[in-house]
Amino acid sequence: MGIGSVRNWKIIKSNESQAFPGYSINVSSHVTVQRGLCVYIPCSFTVPTTETLTGNAVGIWYKWRNTPVASNNRRFSSNGRFFLIGDVQRGDCSLYIENPLYEDQGSYYFRVEDNIRFNYQKIMPFIEVTGLTDKPDISPMRSWLDGEEVTLSCTSPGTCRGITPKIIWKGNTKDLEGENYVINHTNGTKTHFSNITFTANKAQNNSILSCTVQLEGILTTKQEITIGIGYPPGPPEIHCSIISENSDERSNKDCAMDANNTIHSLEGSRLSLSCSADSIPESSLVWKYFNETKAHKLIFDKLSLANDGLYTCQATNIHGTSNTSVTIKIRYPPRPPKVKCFIIIKHSNNNKECAMDANNTIYIPEGSGLSLSCSADSVPESSMVWKSSNETKTLSTTDKLILHNLSLTNEGLYTCHATNLHGTSNISVAFKITCKLILTFYIHMFLLFQIKN
Repeated sequence: MGIGSVRNWKIIKSNESQAFPGYSINVSSHVTVQRGLCVYIPCSFTVPTTETLTGNAVGIWYKWRNTPVASNNRRFSSNGRFFLIGDVQRGDCSLYIENPLYEDQGSYYFRVEDNIRFNYQKIMPFIEVTGLTDKPDISPMRSWLDGEEVTLSCTSPGTCRGITPKIIWKGNTKDLEGENYVINHTNGTKTHFSNITFTANKAQNNSILSCTVQLEGILTTKQEITIGIGYPPGPPEIHCSIISENSDERSNKDCAMDANNTIHSLEGSRLSLSCSADSIPESSLVWKYFNETKAHKLIFDKLSLANDGLYTCQATNIHGTSNTSVTIKIRYPPRPPKVKCFIIIKHSNNNKECAMDANNTIYIPEGSGLSLSCSADSVPESSMVWKSSNETKTLSTTDKLILHNLSLTNEGLYTCHATNLHGTSNISVAFKITCKLILTFYIHMFLLFQIKN
């Protein structure tokens, strides 16, 4: 590779035609160089075989119709931007240009002076000076994981010998003081670059990081990149809403979720359940429940006890997986109560279960004791009340009703009421008291009949 960076110029080739036998030059006819940068122009020339160049051979580059700009001899003036770096004795007329001015644009020709003097004007390279367009190179270009240590390099455009650029970092990072480095190449050119190191933070995602290179004078060039910071999903956030009857989402209401991530919802309600998770890249979201996997949004058109259970939202991206679980607990009014009946046996802990016919009628001997218990399936749990037949007297404010020494006055209906905040249900039982006197008479008559026979 030559002394300048190849990307800093473009070269258009042209063939030398023989104007004078033995004299030829091989050089590009058109070269482009940017302000603040440099270019190496390979060049070679020949003289007739009858001539031999000596160690005193002088090469001079001239601007057309102007003064010398570069020479290997100090008696010729130089503008300080053009340098003849080739070995003239060996037929090398290579030219190096660094930090040119716009006024340097024009055609140039090479002259050799030794035992012979000759102007090589058949090919006169045209040097085109343009504005500074090359940008610094920031590498590596990739995304990072939140918390990862990041090292970025910014390399100045050009590999010029005598230009020392100033490299400045700007962006949303805590430490923007770069460490500057230079690589000296064997051909005399130099590569300047700066490194910064910081810890990636998700707050930096999509922020702009720039590297500005200040060259000679007021010349600057800048490169910007967008920082990409990735991170795994955090615990998904659950969103729950009660769907309005008119299906207008604007009328939907958020449903409450307690500290244990439990949603209490009324049986028959319409419910929407969705989830979201903060992550980069965006996570895929699924619901897992009852050995099933569904999309990230669940719609329950009519909640029932079959929907009661644990639902888990799982968020996954290339960096990891996270999940949040929620329990749906179905609330419902009390179902029709059920009654259990026991005859109280004196001086015993083992009461006897009494029978109740299809009409919920219980036949109890006069003087007996009776224990009734009432239960009703409901969420939340129902409060239980026993009332007398005329519904005016409350006999018990618990699920149990205990009666002693029953008589005919206890006959009638007894009603168990089950109540929670969603409704009320009840069941009534009838008492029929069997009289002891009638029973004794029948026993006595039965015994007499047995004796007579």
